Amino acid sequence: MIAAFLLCACSAPAAGAVEHAPVSAVIVSDLHYTAGKASGQIIPAMACIDELTRAMIHEVIALKPDMLILTGDNTNSGAPADAEQLCAYLQEAADAGIRVMVLPGNHDYDHADRGTLQELYGAFMQGDTADPYSLSYEVRLGGYALLAMDDYTDTSPSFGTFSGGTMGWLQQRLKAASDDGLQVIFLSHHNVIPGPDGTPGSIANPELSALLQRYPVALCLSGHQHSQVILQHRQLYEIISGMPAMAPHLYGRLLLTDHHITYDAVPLDLSVYGSAELADTLKEMDNQASNQLQEALGVMLEEQQVSRKEQEIFLSLLMDYFAWYETGQIAEHADAFRSPEWKKLLTVLDQTNYGPWIRAVISRPPLPSRHLELDR
Repeated sequence: MIAAFLLCACSAPAAGAVEHAPVSAVIVSDLHYTAGKASGQIIPAMACIDELTRAMIHEVIALKPDMLILTGDNTNSGAPADAEQLCAYLQEAADAGIRVMVLPGNHDYDHADRGTLQELYGAFMQGDTADPYSLSYEVRLGGYALLAMDDYTDTSPSFGTFSGGTMGWLQQRLKAASDDGLQVIFLSHHNVIPGPDGTPGSIANPELSALLQRYPVALCLSGHQHSQVILQHRQLYEIISGMPAMAPHLYGRLLLTDHHITYDAVPLDLSVYGSAELADTLKEMDNQASNQLQEALGVMLEEQQVSRKEQEIFLSLLMDYFAWYETGQIAEHADAFRSPEWKKLLTVLDQTNYGPWIRAVISRPPLPSRHLELDR
């Protein structure tokens, strides 16, 4: 069982302070929905994304959270037909009394511009305050201000950048939340927290992390990496949500109270909200993907002239790594990467694309990735 990560409790609220009702939310990132028959070549479950999405919406409606939040890459293509069908599913949640918040991701801009996205998702991008420079907006609920940020940039669509105008709007909203005694939940598609070497996160604005730390930002929520990760940079915490199409098909549950935040990443309950056929199909697809990955890794090791004996050892280590990566459990196995076998494997992998990526992943602070508790 993954242990909770606890901050020191803050001082007791002042006498007469207003106590707000708890706010519950479901967090989904990188759904990559497509209305047609999607290819499952890279991520096998994409071939079942319509069935997965229907199961997810049914589960959300049964949970009855206050909010359903999608943090970008909502569709795989950005095509209006895909967005329209996804919005039909989201409307089912809205009709059940759940407030739906949508942020755009880089894939949502593949075949759409801001005007098109506003037209398609307008009902789910409504805030108390909107940024005139982007699709960013603010929603206030309970003791929190949720800042839903549009971090798309034309010049570097795979990474996020806020314009000067949006950075100015963001600072205004952060100050307003602070003045009004509200805590902030910062929502974006690309991640915020800098890398282990101090370089910026996926959002390229170098001043962003410091700005967020000057104000009462309780938590950052993002996606884009397709893996469940929880990061800490000084007093700033960020949850990077995994991709529902990747086993074990995780989504996030968030509970906000005036003095406490609880987050859990849980798998979709396909046995209840999906079908036995879908569950069996996904299991078979996951097994096939695992076998294909192992074959590809074997070819790579052979190209690096690794001996047959070491290939077996290295393949076992790599398959463990990918299993932990997909399930959001890298941090729980941090000690494994200190072994002599892993050090030797990383030296081999440095000659490939895998080496720098795996080194970056395992160098993160060792926080459990599927459960977080913060006292505010």
